[in-house]
Amino acid sequence: DVLAEFIKAFEGDHGDGDSVITLAEWMDYHAGLSSNIDEDDAFGIMMANNWGIAYVPQKVVDEILKSIKTKCEQKGGKNPKKVAQDTFKFFDTDNSGTIDFNEFKK
Repeated sequence: DVLAEFIKAFEGDHGDGDSVITLAEWMDYHAGLSSNIDEDDAFGIMMANNWGIAYVPQKVVDEILKSIKTKCEQKGGKNPKKVAQDTFKFFDTDNSGTIDFNEFKK
């Protein structure tokens, strides 16, 4: 489980293994990170590489969200409820009334 591994990383050598991140555990974890990283993207790339995941710059995320909002408004007008319903239907590919992880990541 990715979340369990993420939390476990914060426990480190000094953690108590309770799956709860304390301020002391948080600070201990981040003490090993370089304080010389001035840009969010540089930090994001470093963390993504550390976790073995792809890094997506915030600028790209913002562009994607803007595009989604524009497309939703084109399809549903300015009615937020209709936009939300149509977006849900888009992701609920098996028409189960729920969106599971596999549907969402498609």
